[in-house]
Amino acid sequence: NMVPNALYMTLMYGNYWFTKNRKCLDRAILMLKSSSYSGLTTHVLKQLIDQKRPNKGKSTSSFPSGHATCAFSFASIIGIEHEWCWGFGAYTMATIVAISRMNDNAHYLHDVVFGSTIGLTYGLALYYQSQNIIPPSSVVFPIKTPGGIGLGYAMDF
Repeated sequence: NMVPNALYMTLMYGNYWFTKNRKCLDRAILMLKSSSYSGLTTHVLKQLIDQKRPNKGKSTSSFPSGHATCAFSFASIIGIEHEWCWGFGAYTMATIVAISRMNDNAHYLHDVVFGSTIGLTYGLALYYQSQNIIPPSSVVFPIKTPGGIGLGYAMDF
């Protein structure tokens, strides 16, 4: 489910490598950060929450939806970095991905809404931070430890 994200990063980096267009490198890095941070957050939440899928399968990784997270992480970068028609297409495809996850009985509505929110939030926040519109920040996040759950702390400086 990270194929479009990885393809975009590769194409942007390749364009930078051949043309030395710094904007392409910035876009590749932005997609890498957004995809990595949102993917890691989703993975940790799946481990902590351990919710069964609606299809009654053995998988307990329903919340939040990783597909929706990746799709909206991708769409947020495309939407803010490129012309409106590309953004419209990316958001439309991300919405289709989220709906298909419910249609396939792999996720509940709250799984895809929360996953979409994670991807969208990371994409937009990282973009605005890269433009110095919002200051560097610190964040507290949940982590799973051998003894249960805990909190992690990260800060930009």
